[in-house]
Amino acid sequence: KDGRREHFSIEKLKSGIVKACQKRPISIKEIDQIITEIEENLYQKGKEVKTENIGKMVMNKLKKLDKIAYVRFASVYRDFKDIRDFNEVIKEV
Repeated sequence: KDGRREHFSIEKLKSGIVKACQKRPISIKEIDQIITEIEENLYQKGKEVKTENIGKMVMNKLKKLDKIAYVRFASVYRDFKDIRDFNEVIKEV
């Protein structure tokens, strides 16, 4: 988000998804499938991919899988400031 470049980290990706999915009826197998699909998509895109694109990929996957996990991830990814930000995302789902 701040313009720095860094190596892609599967662990960082998984950590964010797992946090969003805590206490939801989502198996680790489903999370691993999301990660695999995103990783494959990223390798097809080339050497550099913006964090924004990775976040959108995760949100698209979570939106289909679990609306609560989607809102949780979006709240961190989009850096919600107040309840209005939550309301906007809830209206999307």
